[in-house]
Amino acid sequence: MPYPSPPECEPITRQNLPQSKSAFSLIEVAVGITIFSFTIVGILGLVFQVRASSEEIVYNNTALTLAQAYLEQMRSSDFATLRAAALDTSGTVDLNLISSAGTVLTDTSGGVFANGDWATETIMLDEDAEGNPRQPLTFRLRPQVVDLWSTTGGAADGVEITLWYQSSYNF
Repeated sequence: MPYPSPPECEPITRQNLPQSKSAFSLIEVAVGITIFSFTIVGILGLVFQVRASSEEIVYNNTALTLAQAYLEQMRSSDFATLRAAALDTSGTVDLNLISSAGTVLTDTSGGVFANGDWATETIMLDEDAEGNPRQPLTFRLRPQVVDLWSTTGGAADGVEITLWYQSSYNF
């Protein structure tokens, strides 16, 4: 059985194709990808900056909390010990502060922690998947206890407690 003959069609040429104006040229696509890439890099930079800033806030807040805890320990000490520490010029009256690890705090040379001495403590703020500590915060503190009776010529009785602290971290 013979096949029917095809209908008459005109040949397909470039001139009779429908023209579409919705396509992008290669240059337009390259410019779009470049703009998109710069936008993504900017957003990622901002995300990393915000993350670093929030970690710094955590470190600073931890240091402030430690300083407040040591100040509260000093405030709860008996008045006789605080006055003796304020009047002590030889650095032999121990303030008997307890570190966050539960040990008695010593000065940086390992001796008695007295009025005006610096003490250093390292706190680990996080741990890795194996349980090893990481993200150390080095915390230094120096209490200064002043006897108000001596400094005011007897006009006031009590002690003034000032706690200086520094913190350093590497994140």
